[in-house]
Amino acid sequence: TKLKVFPDIQKHPPSVYILQPKDSRSDISPVCLVTDFAPRQIDVSINEHRLNESDASVLINDKSYGVVGYLKRTEGNFSCIATNELKSVPGKPDTTPGDQCVNMDDIFETDEKLNFMSLAMLGLRIIFLKSIIFNVLMTVHAMSS
Repeated sequence: TKLKVFPDIQKHPPSVYILQPKDSRSDISPVCLVTDFAPRQIDVSINEHRLNESDASVLINDKSYGVVGYLKRTEGNFSCIATNELKSVPGKPDTTPGDQCVNMDDIFETDEKLNFMSLAMLGLRIIFLKSIIFNVLMTVHAMSS
């Protein structure tokens, strides 16, 4: 006996994105991102290679499925086509990879003061926990004597 539970998701066609690498090195392959589709049955082809539909994972908050595919090596043009029962959508490569690949260093900035305060709080919590453990041990020792 096998029980399969599927979420109640409305059908919609996939959105296909070809994410180019930030660097133009030959050993880095583009990535095909297929999102916002339902139902789970989808046929994704990257340069004529088919992906397994079971690789699709459900995105709970968006109530849709998503899958990512890439090839270890690509020679020539990179193409990605996603087809579900509603629509066949080809991925369109972007000529400017910087628009799609975001450098997190530009967005995420560390705050040294916040890091120090977090570390200080962690130290104080450890000292507090040690003092509680010491008090419990001393109480148990005094009661047993």
